Formats: sequence, C-alpha cells, structure tokens
Amino acid sequence: LYTGLAVMSVMIRVERYGYITFTVPKLCQGRNRPNGIRISGLNVGTTYGDDDVVSDGFTQRSFISADNSAMFEDFGPVRTFYISRSGESIRGLNPAIHCHRPFCNPTIEHDLFVNKEEMSKIIIPTEIVSFNVTYNCVFGGHSPVTLTLPLFPKGRISFTWMKVCQTDDASDISLLDEIA
Repeated sequence: LYTGLAVMSVMIRVERYGYITFTVPKLCQGRNRPNGIRISGLNVGTTYGDDDVVSDGFTQRSFISADNSAMFEDFGPVRTFYISRSGESIRGLNPAIHCHRPFCNPTIEHDLFVNKEEMSKIIIPTEIVSFNVTYNCVFGGHSPVTLTLPLFPKGRISFTWMKVCQTDDASDISLLDEIA
C-alpha cells in the first residue's frame, strides 16, 4: 500500500517458559504515505516530559528516516524514551523494535500497562512512562533502528534513529570464532 518499512512481530507462547518473540521487517513499495493523523497530546521524548521524537502523534524530522542527514545518533549501550499522553489513555499493541543491520540486536522493556488476558495489548496512560532500549552489539558499525507502536483502533507511531556500535561495546565473539 505505502512505501516504507513494515515490521511484524510474532510471539509464540511456550508453556511454563514465557514467550519466544521474533521480528520480521519488510521494505514495502507503493504510494507515499500520508503525513499521519494528529493525536493531540501523544508525545515521545529523549528526556522526561519532552516531545523531540514524537509531538502530537507526528514523528519529528530527526527521527523520520535513515536517509535523513539530521538523524539522531545514539552511542550508548541503553537508550531511554519517555512517552506521555494528555487527555484519555490510548490502547495499542506491544512495541516492536528492529535493527536494520544484524549486529546491534536491540531489546525493549517498558512501563506501559499490559492487559493480563491479552499479553500483546498495552495502554498508554496519562502519566509519563519509559521505554528502555538495550543494545547487544555483536561488532562495531552503525545501523538504523526503528521502534513501532501500533495503536487502536488504527494507526501507529513509528520512529527511527541511528545506533552506533563501537568496537569496545561489542560482545566477546571469540567462542563463535572457535566454533567456525
């Protein structure tokens, strides 16, 4: 339908052990997508209470595309984003995160309310809550990372930044060298 990156996450429940989760990206061809839908008061920031990532539901310029020369770069092992909503809370699905190149292996933890009956459904409350993205760098390099949060009844917020894995951040892969 629209040009851009689509991200699908699959969760498989393993009885007594939790979930196996994997994410599959797809680069789609099609029409240019519309600018989005204004969601007044839905903001995401890199600091508590800020809206430098998403403001009123719209992704800000430095978090739109990996082709953007003004893209936000992250050098640390963990990045915290803060999401806030003024007005009524919003329902959605668990956020998905994807590293576009296979070496930074991000994981995400969040403080959003999770519906216990439907583990994939979340609520974005009116108070500020955090997303913590942890990178597990395998080797040095840089890659775009995209976080997508699907919203109900339709829509999503999605933003991309550049992760820079430095060689001293990389995991010890000497065991892999021994196996090969």
